[in-house]
Amino acid sequence: MSATYVPRHASPRGRPAVLAVASLAVSVVALALAALALAAVPRAALYAPVPSASAPPPARATPRPVAPPRPPQPRPVPVTRYTVRAGDTLWSISLEHYGTGQDWGRIWAASRTVIGPDPGRIYPGEQLTIPPIPAIQTGQ
Repeated sequence: MSATYVPRHASPRGRPAVLAVASLAVSVVALALAALALAAVPRAALYAPVPSASAPPPARATPRPVAPPRPPQPRPVPVTRYTVRAGDTLWSISLEHYGTGQDWGRIWAASRTVIGPDPGRIYPGEQLTIPPIPAIQTGQ
């Protein structure tokens, strides 16, 4: 068997030569499209005039003063008063007003000056403050 010489730029089947012709055709088409796109741009856009040093700078629009935003006004918090009856506990009062007894601490914190340091000692006739439920818990 004798070895046949195959040049580097071509194979026995000729595919690289076909690819070279195809890539040359693509390059020519791309160059033609670029030339057409450049021809469509007006000449004035390509060569914008350079401002001279003696020309005054363009006038700027004076900004209108903007009023600072007002802080949101707090809504008045409705305060409920409750008169303690015989047999009441902070748990039962919380259950009646909040639907759960676990918020009794809110009532105690709001009425601590009336109740004192021991939340287990409330007496009939005392006026307790029932604070509103925070918006986070009510979903508003």
